[in-house]
Amino acid sequence: MIEQGLFKRHFVGRDGFIWWIGQIAPAKSWKSNIPANPNSPSSGFAERYKVRIMGYHTADPETLTDDQLPWAQVMYPITAGGGPGGAFQSANLTQGTFVFGFFMDGEDAQNPVIMGALGYNDYNQVMSNVPATRFIPFTGYEPNDAVAVTQVKAKPGQESAPLNDNGGGTNRGTTVTESTNGSNTQNDLGSQGAKEDPARNRTIATTEECKSKVGKIQQDIKNAIVEIEGIKKSIYSYQYAIAKKTADIQEKINKKIDEAAEYITEGIKWIIIQIQKAITKTINDNAKKAFNALNPGEQAELKEPVETANDLIACLFKKIIAALLNIVKDFLLGALNKVINTATCLVDNFLGTLFAGIADLVDGVMSQAFGAINAALGGIASIAGGALDIIIDVLSFLSCEEKPECAEVDEWDFWSGAGESAMSDLAGIVDKVTSFSGSVTDTINSSFNPDNFNFNIDFDSVFKDAAAGANGCFSGPRACGPPTANFFGGGVGAAVNLIVSGGGSVIGADIANAGINYIAGKTYAKVKDDCGKGRGAVIKPILGQVVVGDGTNGTTVDPTGTLPPGTVTTGIVGVDIIEGGIGYLPTFDGSLGGDGRTWANPDDTTVQHDDGSYEVPIPPGYVVEVVTGDTVVVPDNVITDANELIPARTPHVVLNDGKFTSPEKPVTPLIGEYPITSLGSYPAIMYLCQIVIDNAGINYSAGDKVIIEPNNGAEAVATFDNFGTLNGIKVTKGGEGFTELPEIYIESQTGFNAILRPRLCIDRIGEDVEKPVTGDLVTVIDCVGKLNGTN
Repeated sequence: MIEQGLFKRHFVGRDGFIWWIGQIAPAKSWKSNIPANPNSPSSGFAERYKVRIMGYHTADPETLTDDQLPWAQVMYPITAGGGPGGAFQSANLTQGTFVFGFFMDGEDAQNPVIMGALGYNDYNQVMSNVPATRFIPFTGYEPNDAVAVTQVKAKPGQESAPLNDNGGGTNRGTTVTESTNGSNTQNDLGSQGAKEDPARNRTIATTEECKSKVGKIQQDIKNAIVEIEGIKKSIYSYQYAIAKKTADIQEKINKKIDEAAEYITEGIKWIIIQIQKAITKTINDNAKKAFNALNPGEQAELKEPVETANDLIACLFKKIIAALLNIVKDFLLGALNKVINTATCLVDNFLGTLFAGIADLVDGVMSQAFGAINAALGGIASIAGGALDIIIDVLSFLSCEEKPECAEVDEWDFWSGAGESAMSDLAGIVDKVTSFSGSVTDTINSSFNPDNFNFNIDFDSVFKDAAAGANGCFSGPRACGPPTANFFGGGVGAAVNLIVSGGGSVIGADIANAGINYIAGKTYAKVKDDCGKGRGAVIKPILGQVVVGDGTNGTTVDPTGTLPPGTVTTGIVGVDIIEGGIGYLPTFDGSLGGDGRTWANPDDTTVQHDDGSYEVPIPPGYVVEVVTGDTVVVPDNVITDANELIPARTPHVVLNDGKFTSPEKPVTPLIGEYPITSLGSYPAIMYLCQIVIDNAGINYSAGDKVIIEPNNGAEAVATFDNFGTLNGIKVTKGGEGFTELPEIYIESQTGFNAILRPRLCIDRIGEDVEKPVTGDLVTVIDCVGKLNGTN
């Protein structure tokens, strides 16, 4: 037979069928190629694997490294589909799996395709770690992977390792991808949309005694604003334009307003009903006192005016509740274009204005009701009362009444877990009611007419104050930067700067102030990202004893001023990074946002009108019309058709009506371009100070080594008990210059299931560290004001 290669046609299917057997290389060489899923960032190209092919590649990884191996594509069965029309399944291959296939390019052998896998069985001696020489069966697990007890085939003392059926993995159905840690995760459009929805936080149902009515109202307002904003932004969506559904936008907005108004109204109605009960009780209690002062013959004459007073109050509150839905809708309509951040103070002002208006109305009706009762008394006695005092008493009582033990966690987010919801509470609006009373409604007539009742409140002053940042209450956009740490469940005053790696993970924390009065077992922490850039970070506060002082020499500052210097209290002395998360900003990137979402991208043009309302941020390439008095921010210099220059990234008040095309070139962002604090930064160096044992594992041996990757000079040793379980790990050298969380595991032929987590500590250059240092530095953004002395 003539050598087939002499007649090579370079035509797939006509150059012969060259098949092969190989082994999937260690996961480190290919796992970044896995398509993105909610738990793992990826530069994913597709499901491809690095394969070491027998006869074509050496078994020595030092001669031919795993990274140098060719990428192999995967052949799927006809039942899996190939991707078009949403029909696909993910591959179920792990490191160490023996596979077979063919070369798509024939004898050139550069384009392998995996056709199938060869399974392991109980008679295979499978190595726990990747062997120095390849083509030896080794487990599909990575060192930090948890091994299910049902999959452990080895007995203590044997050399065979935990065996995963068929080389690792579990059976999966359609629309499922495998995360980098071996877990199975849904990756459909529904979950992706939920992940990216910044209004996803929902309050958790709880008992009546534990409910924070105002906190729920705040969350509902926030959700409505963000969701409607997303609908408005769809006018710049290419997909929406294709669907030609732009005409439906206003209909969707109206529907969303109606839905939100109903939720918010329910929360407010509960408070109003408590006020009605208190006022009715006040009238009847006073009437009873007057009744006892009358002669028996005169007591019957008091019955009718008292019943009339009760009817008037009942009728008034029925009218108020009936009007409440429209009042809430008016507030939402005003807030949609004027509120970017639903600040606690904004909600306090809204409710304070509302309840002050109710107090003004009820005052008039109470005067009318008490007048009739006093007339029936004929001067023998008289009763009087003020609605304002009663409402304040009710709000104070509802906020201060003794409640049963309630859960510290009252909010749940599917992607970032438990947290504490809006901090606003009834106590925060008591002062607002007093200050706003008498100024938010028209003069009340001395006679209440149920057939001619009109209750409207103007919230313009609430929005104007918030837009201007009056009294520290700012509802406008904030510069997007590093996340912050929120501590809740007891204690006050802790201030922490989180440190974010260049890859977007939280890797450490610098304690600026430890705070006071935190309680072990009842103090929680959550990473808060105002702009929703990152997700997935989980942190845990480390509590310890601190001494109250001026913040120097390791002392803590008492923000309440109630503890004298020298007092020993419990503060936040460290932060444990359970999960670093992904996508967080290490510094400011020029975008703007709030309430957990990015409102404007760095290359967007923003327009704020002189009434405080904002246009939806405008992407590059659109015609922007502005009028005199508008405040405009553009990513690059632009000249309007009225020949007016608008400088880049600087708030500019328009002098002449005109229009321009939104520019495309973003420039370096400026801190302080909106009403935010100008923040500083400081250099620091990070070192490994502790290795936390999350799972002690089993079956390890005394000679097993602790591996730190990258180690940056760090070293650690482990000790084990008789069952091979970790007793402890001691960091013998901390290394220096960490800019990412290292991966730590125990290299062992027999042991498994140890889960180790690094804790990085920080030295501030020029403060804790006086001598020159080697290694990479990190830049810590001073989000809590350490440099300007605010803590």
